[in-house]
Amino acid sequence: MVCKKTYVRSHQGIKEKREQIWFRKWITEGYSLRQLCQQSHWSHSKLKRIKKYWLDQEPPAPNIRLKNHQHLVFDGTYFSQKDCLMIFWDSRLHQSLTSRVASKESYLNTISWFKKLKGQGLSPVSITMDGQTQVIKAIGETWPDCLLQRCLYHIQRQSEMWLRRYPKTNLAFELKLITQQLSKIKDTKQKDFWWKQFQDWKQKHSTSIKLLSSTDKVESDIIRAYRMIENAYPNMFHYLDNQHIPSTSNGVEGYFSHLKRLYRQHAGLRRPNLKNYLLWYVYFKRINLTRN
Repeated sequence: MVCKKTYVRSHQGIKEKREQIWFRKWITEGYSLRQLCQQSHWSHSKLKRIKKYWLDQEPPAPNIRLKNHQHLVFDGTYFSQKDCLMIFWDSRLHQSLTSRVASKESYLNTISWFKKLKGQGLSPVSITMDGQTQVIKAIGETWPDCLLQRCLYHIQRQSEMWLRRYPKTNLAFELKLITQQLSKIKDTKQKDFWWKQFQDWKQKHSTSIKLLSSTDKVESDIIRAYRMIENAYPNMFHYLDNQHIPSTSNGVEGYFSHLKRLYRQHAGLRRPNLKNYLLWYVYFKRINLTRN
């Protein structure tokens, strides 16, 4: 007796993994659906369905032992007026630990997230970040013993923006020369010399500083620049005492730049697709680093 029938065992998990390969290429390499059609030899409609299937869901939660990570970088960047991607980054491993998409970097959008991470074991020794006061407040309430290292690159870049590309006064010109030395400070001796330069600048121009107008755009920006340095100084040089503390958040900045370049190739993403796109990118990049 001959059956004359063929049976094919279907495994949904294998099928999804095979299809996710092309979704990953769309996310992490910026390929268009047309390019993926040529590579996969699948139809445009099928690839569109695959993209929609994965983009309609968030990626799995990362399986990471958070307590093992001590020196972190925190940063955020905007992809629309209401979509800000925030990341905790391990500078030693050069990878993201955890991320969240929220409307903005604020106390309310970070405090509950930080408390949850603390409950999962995250207890950083240091966090390097920019001067977002609301986030600094949330960090201080969650991890009061954590060292806060201000990103020197952000301080230098923001100062140069406020002091203008071509300063028109000696006051601004000399302060800009001082801020441009920040990235070159490698030891305590250089730090002390730099701080003395700043104090000498304040003393030399004390009269002019008092006469600066807070209503004048140019003069108010000079006030903002030197006050930012004064306020940030207590947390600017922790990295000199511990080589594992990063002095800047440049690693995350490069990460964000690559992501934004890919994002621009997929114009038209809307919420919540944009949110899931960002979370999938973080997820896939973390997997790639783990495998490598």
